[in-house]
Amino acid sequence: HATRNSIVVTADILLADRCLKAGASVIAPNGKPFTPNSIGSAVATRAIMADLRAGGDVVGGPPPFSNADRSRFLQALDEAMAALLAEAHSGAGGKAKAPASAAKVSSARTPSRMS
Repeated sequence: HATRNSIVVTADILLADRCLKAGASVIAPNGKPFTPNSIGSAVATRAIMADLRAGGDVVGGPPPFSNADRSRFLQALDEAMAALLAEAHSGAGGKAKAPASAAKVSSARTPSRMS
């Protein structure tokens, strides 16, 4: 149900691809954005890793979540929300309210929930 007024947080590369095609902003949990320019290589890398795993090769997973990942995620989320708000305001002559999806994401980002 993602639209161009959505911010999607996912590590699922194929889901990120579908959401980008729907016009959503997509951020990985480590804060790295998925973009139309980067998603192709991410999908290709995913396919290569799946082939390696299917062939019996042992490949490691992602590195542990770090404080740098947390900071990068919060920065990327703030930037994505600011872009959505700016688009909403410019699209309605500066009189638009924040998209409902931005309000939901914003309320989930309280310090007590992010610690």
